[in-house]
Amino acid sequence: MLAYFRDFYGEDAFRWDEEVVFYRLRPHWMTVFAPDAARLGVG
Repeated sequence: MLAYFRDFYGEDAFRWDEEVVFYRLRPHWMTVFAPDAARLGVG
């Protein structure tokens, strides 16, 4: 992936060896917004 990001963003865009961190987020809960609840079959 590093080669892809360097090709896409350019060699000088980031200092990849020091600053980029990948983190897997495992939330305990999440929420959503539905502007039309009727279309979701709620209610």
